[in-house]
Amino acid sequence: NALFQFDFETNTWSRVCTEHLLRSAGPAPARRYGHVMLHHARHLYVFGGAADSTLPSDLHCYDLDTQMWSVVQPASDS
Repeated sequence: NALFQFDFETNTWSRVCTEHLLRSAGPAPARRYGHVMLHHARHLYVFGGAADSTLPSDLHCYDLDTQMWSVVQPASDS
């Protein structure tokens, strides 16, 4: 369950400590692999991937300012 960040100025990868992400408030996403994560406007979004024998289709959002997880509910017409 590792998270890495890429520094575009030095062209290097480094491991990010994630313990605070897993202990933060709100429903943290289940451990998974093959998912997509992106950063937008001080939020990290995690979608899809595989967890154990399931293929989750939930979208989780981590607010970097409040350090809280939330589940994003898509609009019913999407």
